[in-house]
Amino acid sequence: MRLWVAKGSAVSPREQLVTQFVCAIASQELKPGDKLPSTRELARHGWVEQRHGSGVYARAVDGGGAASGDDSTAC
Repeated sequence: MRLWVAKGSAVSPREQLVTQFVCAIASQELKPGDKLPSTRELARHGWVEQRHGSGVYARAVDGGGAASGDDSTAC
């Protein structure tokens, strides 16, 4: 899986990553047991602080709608 973040976007890097993971899960690009980047790797790229990396994964598993109450993430 290739990740990217659009700098200067109105959408936060964290939300961009959540959307990418949700879409990869929905399209079965990501399957159970697939290896994901570590939270340290996400932080190393400057996408999120290391302490927030696990939150990205938790939101993705939840379908992306936990914080906003909207589970209709468009892929």
